[in-house]
Amino acid sequence: MASPKSPATGAPSALKVACTAGAAPTVADSDLFALPGAGVGLVWMLNTAGVRTLRDLADADGPQLTRDLGLIGQIMDVEDWIVFARKACGQPTRQPDAVP
Repeated sequence: MASPKSPATGAPSALKVACTAGAAPTVADSDLFALPGAGVGLVWMLNTAGVRTLRDLADADGPQLTRDLGLIGQIMDVEDWIVFARKACGQPTRQPDAVP
């Protein structure tokens, strides 16, 4: 899959830049807000589980993150978030891990 590009300039998108940046953003300017439906609460929950960036989410272990998020992890489809982050960061996607 090609990396996301800004439609106006053809330059790498803000998501791609955020995925390759070295420093983690603060919660207020987190690239995790790019997740469909993400709000402050979800970003905060992901941060408390150790996921601070889309890169962290792309590298996350799905079943472990599901457990770390507790009830939210059981209600929401964590694997969809991981697939979204992998696509945004230009990583290959694979079949989601099975939740034990």
